[in-house]
Amino acid sequence: MAAPEKQPFNPCSLAEEEQIPGKCWELLRRNRIFRVHVECQRSLDALAQLECKDNVFHGPAWTKAWRLVQAVEIRNALAALALQWLVPEPLFSAELVRNSRLEKGEGVVPDPTHPTWKYGPEDGCCRIKGHLLRRGPHVLLQRDENPPFKEWLGWKPGDALFDCDTPWPQTPTRFRLDFSGTLMETSMPHEEISLSNWRLLDWLRGVAERGSISAEDLAEAFHFDRLVRGHRLFAITRRLTTKREAERIGKWVASELKKGHKEYGLAFTEGLHRKGTALIGTYDEWAAYLAAEDTGIPEALQQKYAEAEIKQSQDILGAGFSKHDETMVRTQERQSHEKDFYERVRYIERLIAHVYPLIDLQALFVLPPHRTRPGRRKSNN
Repeated sequence: MAAPEKQPFNPCSLAEEEQIPGKCWELLRRNRIFRVHVECQRSLDALAQLECKDNVFHGPAWTKAWRLVQAVEIRNALAALALQWLVPEPLFSAELVRNSRLEKGEGVVPDPTHPTWKYGPEDGCCRIKGHLLRRGPHVLLQRDENPPFKEWLGWKPGDALFDCDTPWPQTPTRFRLDFSGTLMETSMPHEEISLSNWRLLDWLRGVAERGSISAEDLAEAFHFDRLVRGHRLFAITRRLTTKREAERIGKWVASELKKGHKEYGLAFTEGLHRKGTALIGTYDEWAAYLAAEDTGIPEALQQKYAEAEIKQSQDILGAGFSKHDETMVRTQERQSHEKDFYERVRYIERLIAHVYPLIDLQALFVLPPHRTRPGRRKSNN
């Protein structure tokens, strides 16, 4: 008996709370530039291993690998975390009771009892001498994890726990938790204090007087650019005097966020999408892309036509069309299916391009035009 054909993983089949991080990983691992950078990091890591054998620690290859992670993290925290896990140089840490007191230790092997681990009292001060410098990830021992660091058992330098071809459910549990946590941190609300201290007119005047832009000027400009790209900005007066006034403004902000905005596409209006999980692709949009990725677009379209032909033939026979009319209906339906299929595939391809090097949340969360076009057939969420 032949084994059943393995179906490509559709992230829309995940639980609702896991769909957004799962979709982000599925997009990221398919991004061509990200995969190139992962391979580059693997090459640098292999050279760094050779440097270690020659007793050259933190040599040129390791330094380049370290700088690559830092450069990615500045623009894309999700991709930097994934890069650390895909080409790991982990730092393991744990809090254990030793000598009748709580101590914090760290080491480079996944065994808290290993003699190379260093421990110090956990009293809020860093007392571990010679703090280890590692690219990451930083793996903290969970209190109920037995055996310790069980996902890293048998790991040795140069190994990888997974790669860019690994679907979300098959990645390590700790990676999924860290990835979801990092995504949550990027969307956490906060008050940007530095923005109120930045005087645009003074900055422009200083640049004009000097006739050049300093590194500090560029840093402020980049920070402001990232801020306006990834956030909606609301102007709220500093002169709030009562709790009732603060509650009124809070309700207004919540109302504006729920209504959304045409530039951001974050609208929760009935008819656009029923759940937040419809963001970053519906089930049908991902299914179309995965079919095209697995078999190629012509083959996937042919399969789509074959499924639609059965229903079309039943409708045509029941309507009493002539042979000419039947051919016209089949042609129109075929063209409609083809257009719909291509739009879904191209939409996911655009999302893949927007997830790296710079993650563009506005482009990821905006609703595609084909989903809101009048008269289109409804998609399964």
